[in-house]
Amino acid sequence: MNKRDFLKSLAFTSLASSASFQAFSKTVEAYSHIPATDLAKDEDFWAKIREGYRLKPDYINLENGYYCFIPQETLEGYISWIREINYQGSWYFRTVQWENKDKAAARLAKIFGGTPDEVAITRNATESLDTIISGYPWEKGDEAIFAHQDYGSIQNMFELVSRRYGVVNKIVDIPLHPASDEEIVKIYEDAITPKTKLIMVSHMINITGQILPVKKICDMAHRHGVEVMLDGAHCIAHFDFKIDDLGCDYYACSLHKWLSVPLGAGLLYVKKDKIP
Repeated sequence: MNKRDFLKSLAFTSLASSASFQAFSKTVEAYSHIPATDLAKDEDFWAKIREGYRLKPDYINLENGYYCFIPQETLEGYISWIREINYQGSWYFRTVQWENKDKAAARLAKIFGGTPDEVAITRNATESLDTIISGYPWEKGDEAIFAHQDYGSIQNMFELVSRRYGVVNKIVDIPLHPASDEEIVKIYEDAITPKTKLIMVSHMINITGQILPVKKICDMAHRHGVEVMLDGAHCIAHFDFKIDDLGCDYYACSLHKWLSVPLGAGLLYVKKDKIP
């Protein structure tokens, strides 16, 4: 989905009712006739986008991949919801909370892939991945595969299940300059044995920005009867793809990075036949 269609998809959210967002929408609409390649070079357009962000003058922020602070239009919508929930109190949490969460998950699924029942909202990618790793039906001697380049806290969870259940962790190395996709696929394939149950793969390696050939890895792993969990912490809204096109069994992402939603929102995708 391109950015224009994404902005249109926000039309049914509470954010769209705010005056600042309506003004922002008019700005985008005024440029809708301009091809994206030309708009990318239009400094006047980007200056208007820039006005939506309140930047601290003490430093230049270059780390949006950790937490990408949200534009004022989104911030106002977020604060208005906090006020409304505080106004409704317990009644909100015992009634429409669940319906609203389901609606939000359904919108995420429509935009980024999967069906509404395959997508859940979590607090971040780490919580999503840990939910799968800690809840997996491990048996003593089962094997898991991941890479040295994978996120540290996720490696810690694999270490925990190793101590708790006797899982054997096999750690591979991903080359910085692979000759081909097939070289990376083979690294994971060579680590598979009849005892391998789960492979974790970074869709994008957070320390390098390297995007891995995850569809090819998933297809290979499934030929061996092995499930694949993808760490997409930096991927949703960063580049264009659909989760269910990747062929993975599980997918995790932090939405407060490149999607610029309020801090503490993540996504967990579980393929329908894995939900039980």
